[in-house]
Amino acid sequence: MKMNENFFMLSVKVTTALEGKEVTFDANGHKVLKLDTGVILLELMKLGENTLRSILHAINSQVPLSDFVVLRGNVLIPCYTCGEEPDFETNGLVLRAKSTCPYPDGIPLIFELNVPSGVMIVANDLRRHFDFQGYYSVNTVIGCVKTTKAMEAVGCAYAFVGNSCPGVYKTKEDTFVIASMGYDRETDKEIQPEGVHVAGIVTDLWWYSIVDGDEFARRGCEGEYDVDRVQVRPGVYRFTHHSLDHEDNFETQPFIYTLIEWVRPPDPVRDYQSVLKD
Repeated sequence: MKMNENFFMLSVKVTTALEGKEVTFDANGHKVLKLDTGVILLELMKLGENTLRSILHAINSQVPLSDFVVLRGNVLIPCYTCGEEPDFETNGLVLRAKSTCPYPDGIPLIFELNVPSGVMIVANDLRRHFDFQGYYSVNTVIGCVKTTKAMEAVGCAYAFVGNSCPGVYKTKEDTFVIASMGYDRETDKEIQPEGVHVAGIVTDLWWYSIVDGDEFARRGCEGEYDVDRVQVRPGVYRFTHHSLDHEDNFETQPFIYTLIEWVRPPDPVRDYQSVLKD
């Protein structure tokens, strides 16, 4: 069935109007860009002509509709934080998400790694020997968090840092940070993070992997990876990760992705292979 050209042009007019400065956009806590023109157009074309004309009239007259008109959620506009594809609605004066993001301030990410051997193996990608069954979309913050927590359960500290090639720096006794260098544009020089550089991470994967030295050996990893080894006090280390709400703007100052702190003596050694089997 051939689409009525007048209806199509009406849809385009309403789309343009909704994107104009007369209409307030409210993502309701969701981290989404202002709706893509094509997405709005596709949703508007599902509405009737009278509905489109009423929306256009409300925008032009700045008199809101008595009832909001719903534009259904679309896979092309998921919330970067929670992963939801929210419905939007408009009364001609505002275009807003119907639902509220459960994580408007981001999602805190804290996880632990047991290091009874006193050696941390620092690498980019150890998934051939440390991985979990299942999959979470790493295109969203919630997916990254679930992936990190799943990897924690199989004995690997694993978190997203982008294409940053950060280093591990010892800042004081039993405390480390994973950080990238800053850059001074005036002097054209790099700015080193505070602390002593003890390991580097080549982020071909855009994540880091850190595991216990003995667990690394138990899984037959020796000679299979390019890794750095960091001598640490045996114990459980807490990782407080910050990068999931960070936008890489070529920081002038070093950026700390993760704070690593000793929190208690070693936990009993776990049979992580049984976790994988389960």
